[in-house]
Amino acid sequence: MTWTPWKQAWDQALYSESGFYRQPAGPAGHFSTATQGVPQIGEQLARALLTLMDQEGLHTFVDIGCGRGELLEQVGLPARRAKAYPHQLSGGQKQRVMIAMALACRPRLIIADEPTTALDVMVQAQVLDLLVSLVRELDVGLMMISHDLSVLGSTCDRVAVMYAGKIVETGDAEQVFGSPEHPYAAALSAAFPTIGDLSSRRAPKGLPGDPPDPTNLPSGCSFHVRCPVAFEACSTVEPPLLAVGAGRQAACLLVEARQS
Repeated sequence: MTWTPWKQAWDQALYSESGFYRQPAGPAGHFSTATQGVPQIGEQLARALLTLMDQEGLHTFVDIGCGRGELLEQVGLPARRAKAYPHQLSGGQKQRVMIAMALACRPRLIIADEPTTALDVMVQAQVLDLLVSLVRELDVGLMMISHDLSVLGSTCDRVAVMYAGKIVETGDAEQVFGSPEHPYAAALSAAFPTIGDLSSRRAPKGLPGDPPDPTNLPSGCSFHVRCPVAFEACSTVEPPLLAVGAGRQAACLLVEARQS
């Protein structure tokens, strides 16, 4: 690798007054890539803790060392795992480290984008239980982004269903999945198999066609091309979000027709 003056100046800037070597944090994302392969887990946690040096009085390597151990224990990992490298951890352990990194900066809101991807069912349940318990314990908000309805239904109080980049229904999670008002939300709910129901396994339900090109959306309601209950006006009129009960909204002309 070519050692340029810019690289040398940047490298020197990564040393704090306490002598602790700081490396720039990698991009947030999937746990398999957001935890980098070379630095130890403790070093990557320390990067997040360094942002609190002025706010929380963390001025020494000792403070940071204690802080990263506490973070690991908070997510169910022993403090000694700070010396481990990412390749020495399982997928579930890496995801716990990611949660610890998110908590390091004392957030008021955690945005979890597909937090259970590539995890088996048992580990998935453990990670979700951990997230829910930490949210309650630390009194922080949690925004979950997922295509897995079982994850949203078991974790979230409220959900917003999106299609073609727009919210088509929002409300209480149990109500939206139990009695959806928008045809797309209904299709999502129907496509999710019911445990013990052989009919849902032998005859899974789905939607015809493909999602629209986001750069060339259909006129009117973006879902009308695939909607099983679409009528003529759906191809020309874009429905607004309409109230369909306490704390619930849906963007569908059928909802408007029932209310008129």
